[in-house]
Amino acid sequence: MDIENMLEMLDEPVPPWDTMILKDGNTYITHEAQVSKANEVFGIWSYETFPDTNETIEPYKKDNKEMAKVTNLVRVHTKTPIGERSGCGGHTSFGPASGLGKTRENCFKSAETDALKRSLVNLGWALGLCLYDKNYLASLKSDDWQLFSPTRLRLWALNEDWEPLKAAKEKCRSRFERYAMPIINEKKQKAPLKKAEAK
Repeated sequence: MDIENMLEMLDEPVPPWDTMILKDGNTYITHEAQVSKANEVFGIWSYETFPDTNETIEPYKKDNKEMAKVTNLVRVHTKTPIGERSGCGGHTSFGPASGLGKTRENCFKSAETDALKRSLVNLGWALGLCLYDKNYLASLKSDDWQLFSPTRLRLWALNEDWEPLKAAKEKCRSRFERYAMPIINEKKQKAPLKKAEAK
């Protein structure tokens, strides 16, 4: 797949079923959906993890049991055919002091996943960047999220489906102008030629 096609695929929004709302109230793309999309778009890509130089371990007691709070901060550097990105992620895990090794391992893996998400999200809408767009976030509660899709905008323009095009123009004008308007203008230019040929 060439770079142009990759960039077009990356501009598709994340559908609602590939998102989740966490305790902080924010909406994120799921890890599985993000990695699956990266595999689909890039084919071959890789990432490097710079590990737990910022790990902290805090002992505490709970119900008279010795416990440990582990916090980890890591950085991930992602390499793809369209460029490289870095992201930092963190996680805090709690567990019994007797199982500190397992708690540390789980904490590191979760921090690494968080960092990977943050590095990939900067590569395009399809990898979660759309979830930082307030207009798109609001559209997830209805079928309006489809108005932001380049594929659908082009299809509506080709079929002269004016109702969704009008809605897209109101809610995501820049994407409407980028993906639908060139097709609409081209069809307008060809219309007089068709009339002349008919005569």
